[in-house]
Amino acid sequence: MAKSFWEYMKSTTGAKLPMLHPDSWAYDLISCKGVAKQDQAVFLIGMYALWMQRNRSKHGEPSRPIKFAVQWAVDMAFDLQQAGSAPLSVKPQGTPLWQKPEAGWLKCNTDGAFYDRQWKGASGAVLRDDNGAFIRACARWYDNCLDVLTSEALACRDGLQLARHVNASKVWLETDSQEVLRLWEVGENCRSTIGPILEEIRVLGRGFESFKFSYVTRSCNEVAHTIAKQVTGMTRLGWWSCVPACVMNLVTRECNSVPNE
Repeated sequence: MAKSFWEYMKSTTGAKLPMLHPDSWAYDLISCKGVAKQDQAVFLIGMYALWMQRNRSKHGEPSRPIKFAVQWAVDMAFDLQQAGSAPLSVKPQGTPLWQKPEAGWLKCNTDGAFYDRQWKGASGAVLRDDNGAFIRACARWYDNCLDVLTSEALACRDGLQLARHVNASKVWLETDSQEVLRLWEVGENCRSTIGPILEEIRVLGRGFESFKFSYVTRSCNEVAHTIAKQVTGMTRLGWWSCVPACVMNLVTRECNSVPNE
């Protein structure tokens, strides 16, 4: 399996696993000794993918096809590279405040929750109008969630579906995930694991008269963060047309602290 894995890796990416000493292979890979910098993450994550394949086999679980395991490693390496890039520039403005949208727009704040010990996740989204008034909120539980990046992307997708449900025409989507925004800016050629979800977001965005997507600090995204925590494996879907008690104080605080324009 390992031989097939690395042969397929070489044929698809051109990255050839070098000869490694059994006592120092991990250090040599991490320090890039004899390894091209751009291949470093692919090899390390590839080894982790093989380890997961081995564990599946050991526990009697079906293994993923080699080509899917290789693609997962390549995609994760790409995500790692993007996450290590310089953070998005955010202008310092003292204490950040939730910003209301322009007249006629709805703002959709989103956040994802990820439970790493369970490999499960949840999404949360809240819609408010140009006065800061609560319109709708929703939360959804996901039994299979790869990582926190996936949960954040799903929250953005679910938020736009919520906006479409209320027939919004102009939507301002916000997330507190810089990684999602960075991958969004890569464009339609994004090779990330969340690439298909980003494409869904693009398709949904084209369905509105006007659409924009931006980053917001966590302190200005507490309502969506709390909404995402309201669902579990037992309560898989949350839907609110009135302000839920769990965020009543947060919504009031944010609306009262919005600066006049």
